[in-house]
Amino acid sequence: MNPYHLDPVPNAVNVLRGESFSAANAAKTECPEGHPYSQENTYVHPTTGGRLCLTCKRMTDRASQARHRAAQRAGRNAR
Repeated sequence: MNPYHLDPVPNAVNVLRGESFSAANAAKTECPEGHPYSQENTYVHPTTGGRLCLTCKRMTDRASQARHRAAQRAGRNAR
């Protein structure tokens, strides 16, 4: 073993240099829908470090609210 070939880095850096699922996900620059993981468009969970695309989250929330409102209207019309 040649000590000059070693690079003393923190464990997190070492993991991200590998080929693990964590490294593959960290290397992604876009969400599955193609929206960029930019600072303005990404929520990073404070404890897990997981990323969430805010554009996709907004679209999901709007669709959920629309379904909820439709269900409420249907319930009122059934009476």
